[in-house]
Amino acid sequence: MSKRYSIVQQSKCVSCGTCLHFCPRNAITIIHGTHAQINKDLCIGCGLCKKECPADAIYFQEREAK
Repeated sequence: MSKRYSIVQQSKCVSCGTCLHFCPRNAITIIHGTHAQINKDLCIGCGLCKKECPADAIYFQEREAK
């Protein structure tokens, strides 16, 4: 598992769904048609969603050490 995962900045997200199409783990859902949400347990930190997001609404968060 990657040391990072993706997070959506809700205020920037335009709920276009682009990130959904690029996530290889199906870790992203659109919530109430207003913003994307990423399941950090499924996210592998590949960055494809971040790279393809037209609103630049996705950033990385470091996982906490266990």
